[in-house]
Amino acid sequence: MKHTLTLLLVTFLTLGGAQSADFERKSASAKTKAAHEKVIARLPFENTQDFKLATRGLLAKPDALVVKDKTGRVVWNMTGMDYLDGPRPDTVNPSLWRQAKLP
Repeated sequence: MKHTLTLLLVTFLTLGGAQSADFERKSASAKTKAAHEKVIARLPFENTQDFKLATRGLLAKPDALVVKDKTGRVVWNMTGMDYLDGPRPDTVNPSLWRQAKLP
């Protein structure tokens, strides 16, 4: 689900990681790249059945998913997820990236 990456970021920020984080984009280490290659080799990424099932029976969905609380404050905003349409960064686990792209 698209929520996975967002939840990871929210968890990171909530735990105080933003205080010491360097948000400059960096390349994945060789160890991370090797681990991601193992994931790609192990899982059936060519099987797209789950994408078909995720939209099965779907009649309509909102253009932009924005959830507000009873006071009107935005508590969940999925409008900034367009980056998922691009290529997976080498720092992101391939399985999590695929999960985030599910409709």
